[in-house]
Amino acid sequence: MKQQHPGVSFFRSPYFFSIFAGFLFLICFPMPAGFAQTDEKNFISNLTAEEREWLVLHPDIRIGIMDAWPPLNYVDENGKPEGIGVKYLSALNSRLGGRLLPVPGPFKKNYDLVLNGKLDALMDITNRPDREHLFCFTRPYIVVP
Repeated sequence: MKQQHPGVSFFRSPYFFSIFAGFLFLICFPMPAGFAQTDEKNFISNLTAEEREWLVLHPDIRIGIMDAWPPLNYVDENGKPEGIGVKYLSALNSRLGGRLLPVPGPFKKNYDLVLNGKLDALMDITNRPDREHLFCFTRPYIVVP
């Protein structure tokens, strides 16, 4: 049986959820040729007025990532966040103008920081019934066998 790898989860915010889900859709599904080069201005102009307003109010979106879980997320020898999840955020940032800021740390610490409003989102968290009332979950960005 395959174990589902955690996706991205974030504190409950309707606009954050719809914007982030839209970004995930654009990353996960094939798009017409040339779409991948869509610049930030064109991408953001396709959002709803509420989504654009939300982005104006949230110029920096801090996302907790695990600091020692290679190859998914980790901090390299120079202190730079790296890994599959960081590359995923980088792809999203190409459409968001760098708004998503990976914040490396131990899972428990980042989990608590999200719950306390110090971080906006958390990568690498498994959707479980005991967490569903705390977080909105996206589809997994990777499945680990």
